[in-house]
Amino acid sequence: MKIYSAKKIYSVNEDFTHTNAMAIEGEQIVELDDLSCLMAKYPAAEVITEYENDFIYPGFVEPHLHILGSASMFAALIPVSFTDWTINGRTYKAVRTPEAFVSTMKERVKEFSDRETLVLWGHYEPLHGELTREILDEIDSTRPFAMWGASIHKLILNSKAVEDFKVKDIPDSVWGVIKDAEGLPTGVLIEQAMFKTAVEHIVSKVSPQDMMQSLQSVLEQGRSKGVTTCVDMGIGISMPYEMELKLLQAADAIPTMPKCRKGYMFGWQKVYEGQDLDAQKTFDFVDQHYKSNKDNNTLFPVKCIKFFADGAVSDYEIITKDEFQDNRVTGWLHRFADRTEDTLAEDMSKFWDNDYSIAIHTQGDQAHSKVLDAVDTLSKSGKGRDGQMFIQHMGFTDDEFFERVAAMKYKPSASVTPYYSYHFYSSWQKEQILPKSCFNQLQRAQSALDAGMSVSLNADIPLMPTNPMMGAYILMTRLDIDGNVVLAEEAISRQDALKAITKVAAEQHGLDKIGTLEKGKLADFTVLEFDWMQDDLAKLTALDAKACYVGGEKS
Repeated sequence: MKIYSAKKIYSVNEDFTHTNAMAIEGEQIVELDDLSCLMAKYPAAEVITEYENDFIYPGFVEPHLHILGSASMFAALIPVSFTDWTINGRTYKAVRTPEAFVSTMKERVKEFSDRETLVLWGHYEPLHGELTREILDEIDSTRPFAMWGASIHKLILNSKAVEDFKVKDIPDSVWGVIKDAEGLPTGVLIEQAMFKTAVEHIVSKVSPQDMMQSLQSVLEQGRSKGVTTCVDMGIGISMPYEMELKLLQAADAIPTMPKCRKGYMFGWQKVYEGQDLDAQKTFDFVDQHYKSNKDNNTLFPVKCIKFFADGAVSDYEIITKDEFQDNRVTGWLHRFADRTEDTLAEDMSKFWDNDYSIAIHTQGDQAHSKVLDAVDTLSKSGKGRDGQMFIQHMGFTDDEFFERVAAMKYKPSASVTPYYSYHFYSSWQKEQILPKSCFNQLQRAQSALDAGMSVSLNADIPLMPTNPMMGAYILMTRLDIDGNVVLAEEAISRQDALKAITKVAAEQHGLDKIGTLEKGKLADFTVLEFDWMQDDLAKLTALDAKACYVGGEKS
């Protein structure tokens, strides 16, 4: 047995108690109490005083990322992004003006001249300006050259890439090939067409060795920010799910790989299409996989299925009640094969009735309204539970949404991506493309709590680097990158922010063995030189974890 002492140990339990010592036997927590009491009760225990001047918290949970999707991007793509990225030991600094963006693209083209295909990553139009096939042709027309958007939902190709990636051969049934007035590809691919092209012509070229090196970079990034558990929102997107699981299993056998519990779920559309468009076969496949693999504490399926309502907020591919200021038309993502947004409840029903959580990517206020319609329909079965509809991102929500939620028996839960307000809000105001109503609707975390929802937060890596502490800082302060306050009334408390990256993030995925520091729970904990309830919040913007433990072992 070991007893860890600290200045404070925040249990983040129901009463939010804290003490200064924790006894651990093997992988489990035995007891939390005052140090002198535990030493007297367990006189043979080894007392660890290394953290006696630090603060211990439940291990941070990153509830929405793409583990091997991020690793494959790290291996295949070169960042030219609006935020810093550290990949395989190299830091690529942020670029936030059109001039710097073009200049950096040209630098990357020269530096990586030996690559037969060069794909950059990180374009965000409001900051970097418009990017077209013609602009890419001017920079490099000699090889397939492409820019993957920061949202991970858009791919812009030069003419050579359009030809080599066989864009003209993509069938009309695959949505997302943007065409000109003559019906020819513009070189811009979004959503389904983008993912199809990326998997077949970019990610598939990454070697297993490069994948493992980049996976280590992904996990090291999480460890440095206190992450001990992560959940992949849609395994099988970047490669066949069997291959993803084999690579993740192999990674756990590598001694230098950071320890991290890895949960995952399937995307409904991917499974539905692979199961002959048969809803029952889709459920049976997912359910059998869950039952066969759920008892693995290191790599495991969570009891959840992933849907999409609308698209990426940073690309304006969202469904809103009011018209966009430039009158653009956007589309629902749940439109494929024989399915539409009106079949959402029907498609979700087998999972709802069998107590699965349903994660749904939802951004615009109209899309959120459609999700609540589905909850209303599903609730009539008399089955389900609070939080079973798990809203991902919660971009723009109006008052009507929260009024409906407050009156619901089965309330959805939410996982907010705080970086929208931090990085994008001021650029959206300058662009004046979103409906004006959206500017008072962005990521209303406190309104969600007031309506009875549980709220976690996420980075959605590779959209943003994994950093629960930075995400919590944004939700607590509502400050953007320039120091401006974005909807101050939606700031949440320190206590709710700490719960969002520990207790709530675990509960939303049914992970009842982690999330708090209590007797019988797994000994997953994070050590910080920071008192969450008292110290200056600004310290969180540059803070690294002093240590992370998974099952009582240092990561």
